[in-house]
Amino acid sequence: MAKQIKRTNRFSAYDEEGRKYTIFEFTEYLDASTWGSDKMVEGLKELRTADGIPVNRIKKGVYRIMGVEEIEVTSDDPHAA
Repeated sequence: MAKQIKRTNRFSAYDEEGRKYTIFEFTEYLDASTWGSDKMVEGLKELRTADGIPVNRIKKGVYRIMGVEEIEVTSDDPHAA
C-alpha cells in the first residue's frame, strides 16, 4: 500500500514574547485504489515548524512546539489548523 506525504498548509504563530514561528501542516495520503481505478484518500495530519520540530495542537489557535524546551504559541491566522 503506497502512501504520500504532502505539505497542505502553512501559517504563522507567535510566542508570548512576540517571536514568530512558521508552522507547516503535512497530510498523509493513502493508496485506496481498486482494480481499474486510482484513488488516494486523506489520512493523518501532522504539524511541524519550519525547522522540522513537531508541534502539538492544543486547540484551534493554540499550539505547543515540542523541542528541547516546550514553547506555547498562538495564531489568529485564518489558515491555522
